[in-house]
Amino acid sequence: CWSTVFGYECCDDCNVFTSDENGDWGVKNGEWCGIKSSLCKNGTEGCPKTNYPCCSHCNVAMEDKTARWGIENGDWCTI
Repeated sequence: CWSTVFGYECCDDCNVFTSDENGDWGVKNGEWCGIKSSLCKNGTEGCPKTNYPCCSHCNVAMEDKTARWGIENGDWCTI
C-alpha cells in the first residue's frame, strides 16, 4: 500500500477523511491510514450488481454482505 512508505498502515475501508497529493487518507485505530484505491473503485466493474447506482465517491455509510453502501443526493448507492 502506498502509505507504508510514510510509516502508516493501509485502511480496511473506504472512508475518506482527507486527501492530499499522495492519496486519500482515513483513520484506523486512531491513526492515519492510506486508502487503497483498489478497494474503492468507481464504475460498473467495481460496483456490486444491485438495483442501485454506483456512488461517485468512496464514503462508506454502511456495509453488509451484499455491498458497501454510500449516500448520494439523499439516495443509497453502492461502492
